[in-house]
Amino acid sequence: MGKGIALEFKKMYPQMFTEYRRLCETKKLTVGKLWLYKTDNKWVLNFPTKESWRNKSKLTYIEAGLKKFVATYEEKKIKSIAFPQLGVGNGGLDWEREVRPLMEKYLQDLPINVYIHLYDGQTSEPEFSNPAEMKKWLEKEPAMLSVNEFKAEFKQQQPGTVFSEDGHRIEILDEQPTDSLDDTAVTFMSIENGEQIKYALSQADMADFWTRLRRQGVVVPTELPQSLHRYHDEGLFRSLVAKLPYIKVLPAAWQGQGMEAIVLNQSQLPMVSVKKPNATSQMISGRKLG
Repeated sequence: MGKGIALEFKKMYPQMFTEYRRLCETKKLTVGKLWLYKTDNKWVLNFPTKESWRNKSKLTYIEAGLKKFVATYEEKKIKSIAFPQLGVGNGGLDWEREVRPLMEKYLQDLPINVYIHLYDGQTSEPEFSNPAEMKKWLEKEPAMLSVNEFKAEFKQQQPGTVFSEDGHRIEILDEQPTDSLDDTAVTFMSIENGEQIKYALSQADMADFWTRLRRQGVVVPTELPQSLHRYHDEGLFRSLVAKLPYIKVLPAAWQGQGMEAIVLNQSQLPMVSVKKPNATSQMISGRKLG
C-alpha cells in the first residue's frame, strides 16, 4: 500500500491498514487469498498481487486472486465491484498483453456488475486522478453519511479545534470510548458560555443527533441534547451544524408555537452515482472491454 490507489485507501481507512498489516505479518493474507473490509456504505476488497512490496507482481498471483474471487463473491454477497488494473504500474505487468485478457477471462461472464478503472496514459496520475471524488464514491453512496463521517465533516467546517462562536468558547476534543468509558461518558465537544459555565456534548449526543436527522430529515429543538436546553444554547448548536452545506435551519411551527428546525438538505449531500461507468472505467461483466 505504498503508492497509487492503494496508498489512498491506506490514508482513508487507517484502521483497515492496521488490520491489513497484521494479517500480512501473520501470513493470514497472502497471494490467492482475499480480505473484505466492510464500512458503513462500501466494502473494500483487499487483493494481494505481490508476495512482498519489494517484488513485482506475477500473472500467476493475479490469477490466483481472481479464481478466489470467482469462487467466493456469491458467498460474500458481493453484488457489484470495481477493480483497478491489477498488477499494473508498480507491479510491472503489461495491461494489454497480460492482465486485461486474464481479467476478462474470469470476470466478464459473472452475473454481477464488474468495472475496471483504467489509467489514463495522458495524465501522470495513476488510477483515480481525483482522490476526493474517489472518497465520495467509496464513503458517501448512498447519500447517507455515517456518524463518523458526519463528525469528521463537522470538524472540518469549524475554524479550528478551539474557537469562539456567539460569545462561547468551543473546544472539539473528539475523545474516544475505552473499555471503561462508553460513548456517553467521553466528550466530543466542550462549550463554555459567557458566564464561564462549562459543559460537554458527548460522542453519544452527536451520534444521536445525526442518526435522528438522517432518519427523520428534520430535528426540532426538543430533540436536541438536554445540556443544550439546560444552558439555552440550542441556537448555538444550530449555527454550528448549519455550517455543513447539507444542513439548513428553517422556521417551523408546532402546536401554534414558532421554532427553528434543523433540516437535512439531501440534494446537497456529497455523493456521486456509480450506476454507470465513467470515462475512465469500463464495464466488463457480460461483454468484452471496448
